[in-house]
Amino acid sequence: MDLTMPDDTSFGPEENGSESSSGEVSAESTSSAVPSERTIRWYDRHAEEYAKWTRQIDLGGLRDRFLGLVPTDGRILDVGCGAGRDLKYFLGRGRKAVGLDPSDAMARLASGYAEATVHRCRA
Repeated sequence: MDLTMPDDTSFGPEENGSESSSGEVSAESTSSAVPSERTIRWYDRHAEEYAKWTRQIDLGGLRDRFLGLVPTDGRILDVGCGAGRDLKYFLGRGRKAVGLDPSDAMARLASGYAEATVHRCRA
């Protein structure tokens, strides 16, 4: 499945960012670290296919290493939780976790998939 974003959208620097010849983006060239409206719209339009693609990626080892750093009674805030893959994993391991995602469609998918609280907002 190819989830390459069409030419009218961007995963990378925001529209007003400037990129050097080395591919680096200067801090002053981007307005903030939040995704653009164009990027959010892409996720809203492609939420289902993105969910199918990302939920099959096995990150168990990385997530377990992360959980080893979080106190057992600690809480996890999954910022940019996407389709809820990691959120569901954390909850399934007995952790308290909440998700955040700026895309309405992604937040709805994540909430249903992980059976968790997911807030639609930018971080």
